[in-house]
Amino acid sequence: LFDLGEGTLGREVARYLRAQKHSRLLGPPAGFDFRDPAGHLAARGRMTHPIIHVLTEYDASPLGELAVQSYYVGQLGNLMSGVMISSALLQITRDMPAQ
Repeated sequence: LFDLGEGTLGREVARYLRAQKHSRLLGPPAGFDFRDPAGHLAARGRMTHPIIHVLTEYDASPLGELAVQSYYVGQLGNLMSGVMISSALLQITRDMPAQ
């Protein structure tokens, strides 16, 4: 991805992955069974997560991750993201009230 032009999505995703010290690529693991719908959906979520960070410009801090989950709720209606947001807000209120 670093071979792509300056300012391209691919180059920015590569920068993000390097900055976060992610060694895994944006592809599925070796031997992945694409016929498994649940596995495919889970892998797709993991593969696109860094792209969402780049597009939304949310960092990988706890608050940045919370913002990405909010994006998922708004764009996908993802109920699990809503549960994660609720839990995180309670934890932030308890542990980091200044935040």
